[in-house]
Amino acid sequence: MKFTTSLSIVVLGLSCLCLTVSRAAVSETSVNHKFPGKTFTASSDSPAQNSTIVYASCSLENEQALSADCELVAETLLPDDQSQGQMCRVKLGGGPDEREHILIESLQVVWLARRRALVGWLATASQTGQANQYVLRGLIVDMPSCRQRETPNFVNAFSGHERRYAVTQRGFNVLYSGPDLHLATVAFDDAGRRSDYYSLARGPKDLGTLESKFFPIEGGNGGFLLLQSDFNADVQVSVVAPNATKKTLAEYKEAYGYNKPGVDYTVGSTAHQRIGYCVHSHERKTHCAQHDLRGKQLSQTVLPFDYNIYGTAMHNLPEGGFLLLTTRCDEATFMATKCDLDNLPKDNEAEIQRIVEKGSSHEITKVDAEGRIVGSFRAPRFQCGLTAHLVRAQFYEQQDGNGGQCLVVVCQSKYEGFEGLRAKRICFDDRDFVPQ
Repeated sequence: MKFTTSLSIVVLGLSCLCLTVSRAAVSETSVNHKFPGKTFTASSDSPAQNSTIVYASCSLENEQALSADCELVAETLLPDDQSQGQMCRVKLGGGPDEREHILIESLQVVWLARRRALVGWLATASQTGQANQYVLRGLIVDMPSCRQRETPNFVNAFSGHERRYAVTQRGFNVLYSGPDLHLATVAFDDAGRRSDYYSLARGPKDLGTLESKFFPIEGGNGGFLLLQSDFNADVQVSVVAPNATKKTLAEYKEAYGYNKPGVDYTVGSTAHQRIGYCVHSHERKTHCAQHDLRGKQLSQTVLPFDYNIYGTAMHNLPEGGFLLLTTRCDEATFMATKCDLDNLPKDNEAEIQRIVEKGSSHEITKVDAEGRIVGSFRAPRFQCGLTAHLVRAQFYEQQDGNGGQCLVVVCQSKYEGFEGLRAKRICFDDRDFVPQ
């Protein structure tokens, strides 16, 4: 991998392994990085259209956690086993008037427009003396110049760890849980200037939200798709208009969770001026639908396969219909969170090896505008390993005029002595789908 930077930086333990496997039209590029064990690594959940992944590796300067040193990397996965990245060194916190303690595990990275990256984190202000009161901080970094500026007046009096970032054409939005589980959203431009704020008042039928996902509607009108779940893993699907009014599109009972929030078993897409979503229910079926921007239902389908959609991806297609990435787990691991083999006896090496090699697979399915399955194919293995989990996945369309798509997946792992990050780009077209 080729790196460029405007600073003199040495990265410890950074390595790259690139390989390509081809079948039909499928092509893939993989990278594999290792970081020292005392660091905390976070990657962006929104790869850019040019297959750029962004990640930061940070370490606290001292036990008081008043500041952290980070290496921020924007790496583009290219054809022909190539990748190219820019790297910047950034510092979180540590200002002369700041006595905030950084929650390093709250680190998040977002890839913005105009080759800018946002590093966001939570901090506790020691002078407040209030439990569970946080401030949400952000640092915007230009790549590759490494020019950086902290966002002023980001979000104060933050009442919980839960927050989501979403990239817009003009910058980014933050959706976070306010007092009494109310949801609030703040919009910023890509220079960190605050441009809009509103709170979603809870209606009589709204869930006591435990977790949320949101997807800004393409076109920049300010609305977004909202997926919410409560402590019973019930899921509510809504579309929120720019004036903060909310229209419920669907409700599902007991989204498949096994002690995980139901929203983790949902995916959504707002590409191409449509609202699409899928929910994996406790019946081990996947319910999907698409709506227009006014909320009118265009299609609805129940996919008849017993696949998991935990942490995966969906993408509306220009001609209607959608792509869906699913994970099929071996029965021995189906109850395990993220299909990561946690339920298997660790002393049964032969069984573990069998499951790792053959027990789970990742499928890419194409569904047409009427909700019919056009075809699917088994994606190349992500090679996340026994202790890794799929943390990011996103489809995008190739800009070569041939109608193909790509999928970018990122896995993170924790090993004894180091952290690992793997990324893979898989590109394909209609020749790869096997008819159902």
